[in-house]
Amino acid sequence: MATLVGHKRGIWSLKYSEEGLLASSSGDMTVKIWKDAQCIRTLEGHANSVLDVAFLPGGHTVVSAGGDGLLKVWNLKTGVCSTTLTDHEDKIWSVDTLSTEQGALILSGGSDGRLIVWKDNTT
Repeated sequence: MATLVGHKRGIWSLKYSEEGLLASSSGDMTVKIWKDAQCIRTLEGHANSVLDVAFLPGGHTVVSAGGDGLLKVWNLKTGVCSTTLTDHEDKIWSVDTLSTEQGALILSGGSDGRLIVWKDNTT
């Protein structure tokens, strides 16, 4: 058993990647990436709680959904936000990814009552 400590506020979401990484999103406005019970990266850039998080296929990119209405796509090797998607008009409560023959998709659902499907252009 291990206890992972690092967030300063409540944790909203946890996702595990096939590559052995764990992503956690929190009310402290960050996403933390964990490997072997150690925080290896903290992603900062949201102006409100990070409500959900998802890995894109391959495990080198994570998507965060914020209470600020922003969807951010992060490169885990650099820790840099490569894209910010702004089409939601309110909090984004849910994000997921889907691998298709045509490439990866990002799906987001928000308080604005909208479900948006995005094509991943990061590869």
